[in-house]
Amino acid sequence: MNQDQIIEAVTKEFTQRFRETMADLSLDELTPELAEEFSKGLQHCISKAALIGYKTFIESYDIKEDLLEVEGKTLRFKYSSKKTS
Repeated sequence: MNQDQIIEAVTKEFTQRFRETMADLSLDELTPELAEEFSKGLQHCISKAALIGYKTFIESYDIKEDLLEVEGKTLRFKYSSKKTS
């Protein structure tokens, strides 16, 4: 596992999402509506960044071979499915 790779992926995702969120907000005056929208946007950014971090973490343990030996059985042809895409 490469911690720097995970940190970079999380940081990149958060930064991109946060910039998009901030671009959509009118920051002229602090209002309850602005605070609520900011809070929702921040939660969304954190959630998306966490998902990318978790995905990167799991993928860092992926075995890059066509054949795997698991409990004495040979497994072949790893492929992506709807669950892994």
